[in-house]
Amino acid sequence: MRRQYKLIIVVLILFLSVGFAYLTANLDITGTIAFRENTWDVHLDNIVVEEDSTDAPIPTINNSKDTVTFTVSLTRPGDYYEFYVDVVNAGTMDATLDSTMKTTLTGNYLTNLNYDVTYFSDRTITNGDLLRAGQKERIKIRVEYKYDLNSYTQLSDLNLFFKVNYVKTDTHSSTYNSKVWNFDSKGEEDTFVVPKTGTYKLEVWGAQGGSISYNSIDYLGGYGGYSVGTINLTKDSSVFVNVGSSGRNSYNQFLYDVFQGGYNGGGTSQSSYNDIRTGGGGATHIALVSGVLKDLSSYKGTLISNTYYSSTNIIIVAGGGGGAGYHLNTSIRNGGSAGGYIGSDGDGLPNDASYDMGKGLGGSQTTGGKSARDLTNGKFGVGCSYGSPNASAGGGGLYGGGCGYSTASAGGGGSGYIGNTNLTNKIMYCYNCQSSENEADETHIKTRSTTNVSDTPTSNYAKTGHGYARITYVGN
Repeated sequence: MRRQYKLIIVVLILFLSVGFAYLTANLDITGTIAFRENTWDVHLDNIVVEEDSTDAPIPTINNSKDTVTFTVSLTRPGDYYEFYVDVVNAGTMDATLDSTMKTTLTGNYLTNLNYDVTYFSDRTITNGDLLRAGQKERIKIRVEYKYDLNSYTQLSDLNLFFKVNYVKTDTHSSTYNSKVWNFDSKGEEDTFVVPKTGTYKLEVWGAQGGSISYNSIDYLGGYGGYSVGTINLTKDSSVFVNVGSSGRNSYNQFLYDVFQGGYNGGGTSQSSYNDIRTGGGGATHIALVSGVLKDLSSYKGTLISNTYYSSTNIIIVAGGGGGAGYHLNTSIRNGGSAGGYIGSDGDGLPNDASYDMGKGLGGSQTTGGKSARDLTNGKFGVGCSYGSPNASAGGGGLYGGGCGYSTASAGGGGSGYIGNTNLTNKIMYCYNCQSSENEADETHIKTRSTTNVSDTPTSNYAKTGHGYARITYVGN
């Protein structure tokens, strides 16, 4: 007899409230004064269902755009339903998350179900989070019938909820932080309009390549890199932020299926019934021109000393990791982590003419990572992809990583970038990677290796999961 849960879930009921103080002024100045009307508009938009979720009707948003609901039936261990929805601040006033409420699972429901609501990058939703005017946050909702169950428990239908309350930000409050802007991965570009002329610190973390979980063992995609530097920006100018997402992971899956690479250049792979391959992680970059990294090749600038490109439009890049590989219990390979000035190679046999298989190599400052066999190499802004089974994809980066091929292979990591000459106080960190200490002039490629890794965006750490970006106002 199959156990069946029918979960009727009401998620993200937004209570949007704001208080205004009366404004008065006695003006003794002759002339005309124009006042711009402030508007308050925080709402839900743009539902996307995760492609491997259990079949169910697409969630719906109500007419007032403050509630999204869905209904799903989970029938066997391992079934799950996951979707994403954007919380959009389309008004002219910043909003602050004031409070949250969530169903607390108890008893058999706690034993049998997982119910999580986080930001898309898996970052915890926290009171005090700021949603600036013109920006949006992507929320991830996931409900799962736990896989490791041994006993039968009959459960009744269940209603779940998650509620958030946004209020107008008090810009005079001591808790209001007007100097830091954070950017999660959401699969599209963010525009940052500079609020004040001055010096800004830019930090970017690339995304991890796809990992494999099989027989309770994890085989890891390469970690994303970290790049940091400071630059002078002018009030009302725009910079464009593209945050990479991780390559698609595999959970106990032997099937013919496409494993997409992460947003912003992660390569795509394909698995079969005896071979698991995963996608590469996407790069994270900040630039003065709009577009994903692969579309900015014409802005890479001048090649200096055959070592790096001196771009004035691409400011900073953190590379993504290569995808992992698994083949019929005979070989298990971790993906190469991102650079630094050179991405790390994937695990596997040497990549040379004596083998018809081998690992993907990491991207550099001037070329994409070499792929095994006769597969296409990594390119500017994008890791190697392969449309047939047996190849693990490369990570995105200034130059993407190569594909690993056949039984002993994983994808290479993409490279980072700090070569913009207007960028100062700059350095890149990457996991167990090649350091630039022995280079004749490392100013614009400065790289240090680290064994520190975190899912939480942490300075000088490599990154698991999705990428991230942070802009901090330093001063005049």
